[in-house]
Amino acid sequence: MRLHRSRGDSGQGEAERTNSAIGDAVVDGATINWEVYKKFEEMNEEEINQLSVKEFEELEEQRMEKNAWYVAKTLVERIDGAPVLSERIKAYLTENRQEQ
Repeated sequence: MRLHRSRGDSGQGEAERTNSAIGDAVVDGATINWEVYKKFEEMNEEEINQLSVKEFEELEEQRMEKNAWYVAKTLVERIDGAPVLSERIKAYLTENRQEQ
């Protein structure tokens, strides 16, 4: 996430301060856990052993996407309402097609 302005633009300082404030909101000292959804979660050993390579790859892709959405939501929570230039930032997350 970064704001960019053209060279010589009088708003360049504001863009830099906004970038800094976003960075401060994201890096608040708490860890962002990437792997919330674990490999083979809610599967027993028999189900795992019966997976084909293709099924495993599909499950991994789904799991990684779920983890990415989790991280995106975490970032929105950290950024939304953060103080920037004597105002507050509003953060939004694109709707997840799978949750509609």
